[in-house]
Amino acid sequence: MRRKTNRIDGRALAQAELARLKQELKSIGPIQLTTINVGRRADNLSYLKIKTRLGRELGIKVTNYQLPKSASVTKGLQLIERLNQDQAVQGILVQLPLPPTWPQEEIINRINPEKDVDCLHPVNFGRFSLTPQLDWSSENWSQRLLPPTARAVLTILKTINYSPRGRRAVVVGQGNLAGKPISLLLSQLGATVISANEFTPDLARETRRAEILVSATGQPKLIQGAMVSPGVIALDLGFSRIKGKIQGDLDFDSVALKANWITPVPGGVGPITVSSLFANLILLAKRQDTKERVNFRNNRHRLL
Repeated sequence: MRRKTNRIDGRALAQAELARLKQELKSIGPIQLTTINVGRRADNLSYLKIKTRLGRELGIKVTNYQLPKSASVTKGLQLIERLNQDQAVQGILVQLPLPPTWPQEEIINRINPEKDVDCLHPVNFGRFSLTPQLDWSSENWSQRLLPPTARAVLTILKTINYSPRGRRAVVVGQGNLAGKPISLLLSQLGATVISANEFTPDLARETRRAEILVSATGQPKLIQGAMVSPGVIALDLGFSRIKGKIQGDLDFDSVALKANWITPVPGGVGPITVSSLFANLILLAKRQDTKERVNFRNNRHRLL
């Protein structure tokens, strides 16, 4: 008898989150997100198009800076510094990956941590990674800056009411945008986490032991049905284009035969990651507003 698999509708979850954020925005002044993209990678342009559309639907001003692949690193750094100083800009996002000639770490480090919506700056990522264990039963994470992919995974697990505490989680891929922050998040939530990579011997042995399986490698159909156990929660963060068709890391049909819950690609984790990005933007905007009001009161006191 075929196992019933629950397909997670990422678009619906993202729309619910965006509706909540839209209500929250009513009590906040104008917000601007500025993005910087270097070169014309098709996947980067696709991501930016989605972010721009959803931002404008929320009533957020989204300004895109498109630099040619031949642009100098100095020009990019100067642009970031100018945006750091611009009080009309609440969030800065550098679309990754950058061209190989661009020093990604240096570029990210130049973003003001108070405007870092991706939570990639060492200050923000360090605060996230050093945070004490998250309280699953509360919403204490909702007012914290989290990497958007990690927030998206947490949103999914909360939605299906599946606590990672005491569970065995396997995260395939160790990238800074997805694999690494998700591994940290699951560990903070009490899971035993195995972080797998291209050098992991017998990957299938590890993935078959997973109760929560997350794959974020960009290798199409890397995870086959024979590599998972019945009842697994399978979350796919992969993204590839094969003959014009978007493909995830999971061989969806074969994995779905065994999974209790599974995310499709497209329409799974991706949309929730974007809504999580805007949650970060609003959180940063509120912090900046609070800081400005405190500074105003302090300055006024000195003048008096």
